[in-house]
Amino acid sequence: MGVRHLDTLIRKKVENGCFKVNIEHEIREYYRKASTTVGKASPPPPPVLVIDVFALSGELDSIDFNSLIYGARFNVGFWIIDRFLRKLKSLGVSLEFFMDGSVQDFKVRTWCERRDRDYQDAIAIINAVDEGVDIETILTTVGAPGCGYALEYLAEMHGRLTVSLERECDQELAAFASKVNALAIISNDSDFLIYEGNWRYWSSRDLDIDTLETLEYNRHALLQYLGLTFAQMPLFATLCGNDIVKLEELKRFHFSLGQYCHKMTNVAKFVQPQDPNNLQNILEKVFGPHNRSGKDRFWMSLQFYKTDFVTSSNDDPVEEILLKHPNPFVYQLWHKQPHVVSLGLVDMRSTELGKQVPSLVLRILLRTAGIIVLSRQKGRKIYIQAFVIKLTHESNHRIQRFPVQFPSFTDPPTLMELFSTDPFVMANLENTKLLLLSWIVSDRLDYRRLRPILRPLLPTVVTLYHLVENRILQLFEADLLLQVAYDVVTETYDPKSLEFPTTVESRPFRLAFIFRIMYRFVAIAMNSIGLNLRGFREDPPFDGVLFHTKYRTWDKSEADLGKIAQWRIYTTISQ
Repeated sequence: MGVRHLDTLIRKKVENGCFKVNIEHEIREYYRKASTTVGKASPPPPPVLVIDVFALSGELDSIDFNSLIYGARFNVGFWIIDRFLRKLKSLGVSLEFFMDGSVQDFKVRTWCERRDRDYQDAIAIINAVDEGVDIETILTTVGAPGCGYALEYLAEMHGRLTVSLERECDQELAAFASKVNALAIISNDSDFLIYEGNWRYWSSRDLDIDTLETLEYNRHALLQYLGLTFAQMPLFATLCGNDIVKLEELKRFHFSLGQYCHKMTNVAKFVQPQDPNNLQNILEKVFGPHNRSGKDRFWMSLQFYKTDFVTSSNDDPVEEILLKHPNPFVYQLWHKQPHVVSLGLVDMRSTELGKQVPSLVLRILLRTAGIIVLSRQKGRKIYIQAFVIKLTHESNHRIQRFPVQFPSFTDPPTLMELFSTDPFVMANLENTKLLLLSWIVSDRLDYRRLRPILRPLLPTVVTLYHLVENRILQLFEADLLLQVAYDVVTETYDPKSLEFPTTVESRPFRLAFIFRIMYRFVAIAMNSIGLNLRGFREDPPFDGVLFHTKYRTWDKSEADLGKIAQWRIYTTISQ
């Protein structure tokens, strides 16, 4: 979220604080100016655009908003962003992508508060569906659940992806943009109004994927409005409130400066005479005499806006693999850090469809963790891993600790072996990895049944087996989800031809989101044992509109299973 209320200030109060730009025009203008400077003998270097992956993912929620209530259409989202990135590449830009790999310790409380609010919002949507409210009314009055499209595959296809694990993503992104003299950052976080750099800041929130038009934030106009320099902006941001120093603990200080409605200009006036090298004397005025935690986070916040940090070098080959690994779960396990677990839309009130989801997710994570921990410690000694998770409808998200589960039937390969890209090693370990995957999701799944499965469908089939075994899915529902996945992967239907259902039934509505949740954690498990190595996309092959459209006819057993028959391994589970 960044600095509280700063986005509103620059949009509504600062003269020329935001203005429209066309990205294509700006890229062509870059080349025009660069060619006159460099000359014809040497072509200019391509301009660099640095893109916040999560911000771009959030933009998809608004582009395909109407599909979110059905569980989203991941293939449609993939095509939209793929087309956008191809268009940028055709203009001759170099694309750099950054995303958060983990929630930093100082943000865990904020993360929990947001997820608790998200859960209450989800319950409101679920209640509306249960009451038979039509989709249009739900979307306009209650809203739609966010999707969280996974764009890592596309990022690596069109550019270079950096997963921020050691520092905050914003900080690493801004530092990189300054280092390479990037043309612009594309994001939706007011922290980028604070960082110093010659790059421009373009809004992902206002981005038109088709026309390439968006808003540019005028950071220099903001400085002029506030009467501050870039060197003073970290203190300004800290005293306004951000993700580190909470707005609530600053209210007494804000009221002491004058009318609260002029909070930001009052803070700016307070900051103007301060010596950035001598701030100790203002701490008591801001936090009072007893708030030691606030004072510690004050200094942490100032450091957060520094981009001249030194990246630590490490010659440890395991550490190198951890930093490059696309999924941060292994990194957090290796460094004994808590792992945050976001479940999305799930009704934990429902005994039949939702209450058991947290425990099923935990089992997958704890078994995956056991495999990784065996590479870190000798023997199967009890190892406790911390997770930030919500387990029941009544409880909140909080840190909880559980013993990991070790496989007793084999000693897993080392981390170096699991993530080796050597073709011989990968081929030699394929059966072992499938054996480990089958154990992660089930005590009775024969890993040999996984070998013939079409690789893009493997996470889907494993997820369906897990859900059928745990009596969440009925057989026809598993078949339908597999057929939808097959249609999406093979592109055997036209998403544009589908009519959106005007209502959705309670059971399929819940199932769509439970399938998405469990697919995501199966994919995490597969990534964590080296079964992916970018072999398939992270987003589920799922079209919620297609699923709900077909659900009623499949419920009447009017389905042709011919195309998916060979992969229905879950049919052997006794119901």
